[in-house]
Amino acid sequence: MEGKIIKQSLLNAYAAADVVTANGIHSITGLMPIRQGSVIRVDEIASAAEVQQVVTVTTPTIVAATRYALKIGNTGLRVQGWQQVMRTFAVTSPAILSGVAATDKQNVVAALVAKINASGLPVVAAAAGDDMTITDNPNYYKVNYSRLGATAVLARSGYVQSNIVVTTPAVYSQGLGTRMLESVPVTELTSGNLAQGTWGFPTNNLPIAGDTYQAFLIVYEQRSNEDAKTDFVHGIEASQLLYLNKGDADYAAVRTLVLALV
Repeated sequence: MEGKIIKQSLLNAYAAADVVTANGIHSITGLMPIRQGSVIRVDEIASAAEVQQVVTVTTPTIVAATRYALKIGNTGLRVQGWQQVMRTFAVTSPAILSGVAATDKQNVVAALVAKINASGLPVVAAAAGDDMTITDNPNYYKVNYSRLGATAVLARSGYVQSNIVVTTPAVYSQGLGTRMLESVPVTELTSGNLAQGTWGFPTNNLPIAGDTYQAFLIVYEQRSNEDAKTDFVHGIEASQLLYLNKGDADYAAVRTLVLALV
């Protein structure tokens, strides 16, 4: 099992001297020393700009006096300890239709769009001809966990799941200095409690708004106490995380040194 991240470091200006192997020890600025030969792998996490998910819902042929419903939400959305329950949005077509198929579809879509947009969910629904799009709001994975990943859209009465297609997949923000600043921990002066940010986020340097960072998760075996009875050295898997500002002139060279730790 992969161990938890025990230390993080962020470097804005750096050089080869910040990643050094000597006397059997890997020394990386801001991280705890790592025993040479213990590194299992180095996972490189590329920076990425956020892309909001777009779901297209194709409207089926409308039948008179029929319920049309979608279930929308994200059970990963939490606010003050409460977990969101996915919500059902439904309309029932009139007993007598207009006689124009496109008009009947547009009427159902308009009613659903109005209900979804009035719900407070972090999405925007919009008519697209006879069909509908549901676009996520920006800012996935808020630091306070009030918002996590992409929204799920499920077919209920009147629809089948094949009517629902993710036409633009979500891409989650990674390594963007402006968003990373939200994670810098700030504590209350009197209590020491976390006022904002995330415990464990690196504090040796602050992210720079507008800059991008490449992350490197260094997974290694950390030795614990030796068993005197069996001469067996216990080991556990641990991880440390390094962020490198991609704008530094030595980025390519230092990246190569970090990846060569294995």
